[in-house]
Amino acid sequence: MILTLVGVGDRAAVPMLLWPAILTVAQQFGWKQAGTLPPLTWVSYGGTWPGDYYAACGQRVADCDARAFAAALQLALRCIPTAIVVPSARPEISGDWGNPVEKDAVDGGDVPSPLEALSGPENRALVARVARLAARGSFRIT
Repeated sequence: MILTLVGVGDRAAVPMLLWPAILTVAQQFGWKQAGTLPPLTWVSYGGTWPGDYYAACGQRVADCDARAFAAALQLALRCIPTAIVVPSARPEISGDWGNPVEKDAVDGGDVPSPLEALSGPENRALVARVARLAARGSFRIT
């Protein structure tokens, strides 16, 4: 399943399986979620909008939130492996865990870390595309 990010003069198709990894990596690299704005067609019926990024229902990411998201993804691209990483093929790493992202990348058994899930040329290109779209400002998640 695919969700689509619709921004200023651009759109990006993102596999639903990778979207949580993209959001998590952005948070690991400093993005603080501001919460989304409701879709323009949303009717509250007395409820409040949850501000979530996961559903693809037309919610809007505000300009400053989108730009902060893009900046975090640009930083993350420096650490996302260029080759596809298979969790069971991780190298043994010992020593001080000064970098929490590095520690996350080697913990967890056969479950890929978010950085590992985004590894490889195709996924890195997708992250770069999402970062470019978000750097232009506000976008919708559909």
